[in-house]
Amino acid sequence: MATPDLELEFLLVGESADNANGKLYVMGGGWNQIQSPIFPTVARCGIAVSVLARTPQPKQITIHIRYENAAKTATLEMDGALIAGPPPPGVKLPERQRAFFVVNGNFPVQTPGEYKITASLPDGQSKSVTFEALQVPMPVMPTVN
Repeated sequence: MATPDLELEFLLVGESADNANGKLYVMGGGWNQIQSPIFPTVARCGIAVSVLARTPQPKQITIHIRYENAAKTATLEMDGALIAGPPPPGVKLPERQRAFFVVNGNFPVQTPGEYKITASLPDGQSKSVTFEALQVPMPVMPTVN
């Protein structure tokens, strides 16, 4: 239910994300699986959210991030904000501006299974991505004689 002035365009998860000079930089983006021989472990996540906004005045847009496992027993929630507004005088930009919200961190992965990251706006728009945590055998070190 996007409003005419605001649209949650996309959510992308990678190993790290950064927003600089109106550009989004993502390293290791789009993964959907982590592997670990030991649980609990952590997933290094760079979360990037893109919002399209049409606003004649600077406006703060709140973004809610929720991280949870399939059973909803491991939950992490955080709120952040970005500022969207008109372009500087003399600068011609598209009617709707793209603004990015990024957060980086180590997210807990308690057990193997499916995990979901959801970004949402106050008007109810949301986007989600899922990933699977897989347990793999412990690497074996070769013996030296």
